[in-house]
Amino acid sequence: MNRDNQLILVMDEVDAINFHKKGYVKPGCTVIPYNSEFLPESDPLIRQLRGSNLLAPKNVLIKSPFGPEYYLLEEATRKVHIDYFRKYSMICGLLGATSVKVKTCEINKEKTKTEGGADVDVPGNLGGKGSVKAACDSNTEILSQLEDTYEKKTDIAEAEKLMFEYGLDLDSDLKELVAFLKRGGTIKSRDVKLGLSQSLKTSFDLAADIKPYAGINIKLQFDREKELKRTYTLTLSLQF
Repeated sequence: MNRDNQLILVMDEVDAINFHKKGYVKPGCTVIPYNSEFLPESDPLIRQLRGSNLLAPKNVLIKSPFGPEYYLLEEATRKVHIDYFRKYSMICGLLGATSVKVKTCEINKEKTKTEGGADVDVPGNLGGKGSVKAACDSNTEILSQLEDTYEKKTDIAEAEKLMFEYGLDLDSDLKELVAFLKRGGTIKSRDVKLGLSQSLKTSFDLAADIKPYAGINIKLQFDREKELKRTYTLTLSLQF
């Protein structure tokens, strides 16, 4: 199995076969028959999904842009943003931050295949500065409460290692912090913005393009529940 798939659809074996025959599968999408006796149980992805109880009929799974985790479509944007914050926060803690908390959380209004709006500029791999509009929904409320505290310590080498591991090595704010600390600089506080992940937006666009089949209608889910595909910009307050 390809662990780089952005999207996984879980179907009955017969439906999965017919889905392939009809040519509905798109690049970046994999269909897994939950009830097939031919599933490669030794495959790490199959073991991972079984262990997380995700191989269930009609499940739509979105891959995290920051690691190997897959999340149910209904939970993906919230969990991916929380995951983003936790990993970014951990790196900041290794750079000497004693407190990392969300100062503001705003919904990105961007032009996608599923919802129109203002364009968003996303430099680098994950970090981004974008055009956003203040608003509130259930995800905003949850994300606004994120906060981590750390004992004072600095381990730049470990921070750089995690930046690479998490795909945050191109983040301009982290690169600037690392360079400043390497020059012997002292920081008291700083605000940084965590923009949407382009990979997450791409995954949602891919999901919206999947043809309805075997009880799976992703476009209808997106139309009914706007929060499912939203992405957010988090402004973090860092204290050192």
